[in-house]
Amino acid sequence: MTGRDSQHRAGREAEMIMAPGTVGRPADEEMERHKRISPMSKAGRSGGFTLLEVLVAVGLAAAVLAALYATFFSVLRSREAVDRALERSAEIRRFLDRFGSEAHSAYFSANNPLTSFSGEENYKLGAPTSELSFTSFNYPALVEARPVSDLVYIRYFVEKSDSGIYALYRESANPFAAQKGAAFKVEAVEDIDGFEASFYNGKEWVKAWDSSLEGRPPEAVKAVVRIREGRDISEFSAIARVKVR
Repeated sequence: MTGRDSQHRAGREAEMIMAPGTVGRPADEEMERHKRISPMSKAGRSGGFTLLEVLVAVGLAAAVLAALYATFFSVLRSREAVDRALERSAEIRRFLDRFGSEAHSAYFSANNPLTSFSGEENYKLGAPTSELSFTSFNYPALVEARPVSDLVYIRYFVEKSDSGIYALYRESANPFAAQKGAAFKVEAVEDIDGFEASFYNGKEWVKAWDSSLEGRPPEAVKAVVRIREGRDISEFSAIARVKVR
């Protein structure tokens, strides 16, 4: 080894001995910084959420709850509407069954002025609406536990109810009573859009009938009840043949 090489090597060793921190200092500082920062960052990430993450989660939860709320009440309203429609349909069917039974037992005799069968149209609802009255064999009225008559005067007509909506009413009375004004009136179908009656004379259906002019009751009677459901109008009908002659 030459003198120059020995001198150069000795200088390098002296430099390393005198300043050991100058060699590789950038790497050592990076490691120390990583040791100081990394645990804190990990602790921060594992200890909670950022404000942005919380806001996003709250927004998503609010959107989901709003959708569930709207869906729930939409289903509830639809169910209530279906229940109301079914209830009204059952009410009208009960009325038509009773109407058919009473019209089936209608009775008129030209020799008995207390019997009758008449019907006509009017325009109480802004559309053709019928009023119908007749005598019919029905359950006998009782006075002091004794039957007075099994013949009943019945009238069907349309007028406004106490709540301001049009309803179909049934009125009944004893035709042999001294005062017909003591009739019993009940609401048969509420909130209707129309009621029409037509009468079969053996050849065709007509809109009016008067037994005092015809000398007999019609051969059959048809009743149509119309109700409005939103923008739609539903019709329910029944036909009864008059059997008592």
